[in-house]
Amino acid sequence: MPTTHRMSLLSYLVPLMVSGAKTLEVRVADAKRRAVRAGDLIEFTPADGTAGRALVQVVRASVYTDFPALLAAENQDRIHPELDAARQLALLREIYPPEREALGAIAIEVTLVQPARPPAGSPRAGKPEGRRREGAGRPAREGCTCAAGDDTVVRIMSGTDRTVRPAPASRTDTLHS
Repeated sequence: MPTTHRMSLLSYLVPLMVSGAKTLEVRVADAKRRAVRAGDLIEFTPADGTAGRALVQVVRASVYTDFPALLAAENQDRIHPELDAARQLALLREIYPPEREALGAIAIEVTLVQPARPPAGSPRAGKPEGRRREGAGRPAREGCTCAAGDDTVVRIMSGTDRTVRPAPASRTDTLHS
C-alpha cells in the first residue's frame, strides 16, 4: 500500500500542478523527502493556507548533489514552466538556505490523481465534483456518488433528491460515477 505524504507548495504553483504543466517538484533531499518512493501519494496544499490541493502519485524520485546539478539534468519546463533556469535556481535558494541545499536536491516526478478544490467563492465552489452543471445536458444519474469537498459524499438518489453523509476517514480520493 502506498504511503501518503503531505507537503506544502507555493499557492500559485498548485494550479500549475493541477493543469499538468508542473510535473516535477524540487525539494532538498532531507530524510523525509528521501523516503518518497515511486507509487507513493503526495497531497500538496498551498503554503499560505488558501483553499485548494492537488493529490499526485509519484512516478520517480531522483537525488542530486545540489540544485544546479538537478536543474542541469531535469526538464526545467516541468519544474516551473514560467521561469528560466537562472530564476528557478534563485527561487530555490530563496526558499532553502545553503545548509539545507548541502543535504542534496531531489526531483520528484508526479502525475495528477485528484485536482485542487476551487477556492471558496469561485463559480465551482461547493458544487460536487463529478456532477454536471445544471442545463449542461443530462442530469446527474440516479445512484451517482460524488464528492462534495473533503469531508462529505453526496449520493444522488433520484432527480435532485440526495442524501449527504460524512466520507469515510480512510478515503483520500474523490468518488466519481
